Amino acid sequence: MDPQPDIAESVIIMAAVNGARPRKSDNPALPITPEEIAAEAARCHDKGASAVHVHVRDDQEHHILDAERYRRTIGEIEQLAGYGLMIQATTEAQGIYSPEEQIALVKSLQPEWASVVVTELLPDPNDETQFAEFLNWAYEQGIWIQFILYKPEDLSLFGELQQRGIIPYHNPSVLFVLGRNNNNQQSMPEDLDAYLDRLDGTQDVVWMMCAFGKRENDCVRYAIERNGHVRVGFENNMRLPNGKLAPSNAALVSLAAEEAKAAGRPIMTAAGLRLLKSRSFQL
Repeated sequence: MDPQPDIAESVIIMAAVNGARPRKSDNPALPITPEEIAAEAARCHDKGASAVHVHVRDDQEHHILDAERYRRTIGEIEQLAGYGLMIQATTEAQGIYSPEEQIALVKSLQPEWASVVVTELLPDPNDETQFAEFLNWAYEQGIWIQFILYKPEDLSLFGELQQRGIIPYHNPSVLFVLGRNNNNQQSMPEDLDAYLDRLDGTQDVVWMMCAFGKRENDCVRYAIERNGHVRVGFENNMRLPNGKLAPSNAALVSLAAEEAKAAGRPIMTAAGLRLLKSRSFQL
């Protein structure tokens, strides 16, 4: 494994290489097949990514939660990148899958890391039983969960769940989403402030942000300067800062790595990320 000299100051760069919505008609470089996803993940690793956020698609480019397709894709990534990338499987519903189906995917796949949208798995805050049971199971299996929060108000709910012990992880991983894919809503760096204003001393989290739209790299710079971590890639943005179509996800990862260097923060390796993960399971 690569050495990790300073985990406290290091930046996690995660690549979200395809997402659920973009299509090759939007950008021919969008990876769709397991082989394409793996090749792009390896290129992103070469540019500084220590993690990859994976969606799988069917042969018609549709978003699917299919454990076998995931296994094939994860196997391809591991062949090319070895232990150099943490692989995160998404459970995103996209208005298609129920909480039960999302949970079933994770139980079948048992990935190293999985992302869940809090409001998708907990659509009714008054009925926490299934949500709590799933998180306890994942914790016992050593599966790190990243909790995706789409609006600052979700962080207040998350903090309450932490305080009541529904979230079992000791330094949970969370993703703050800036902007939206629908209605062409563009994110702004200052959108992050509403999330950070809601963090308090009782919420020990590993926070990461992703940003929809052409100002993704401005948002990356803003987050890194505030000691956060970043997720970049075609899931949220396909443009370079100059407005031109990005030739690859790796080009966006490279920009994020440059921002980390400019801020004087080292880039976290997968070894460091796994160490950070391990702290979520320590009493």
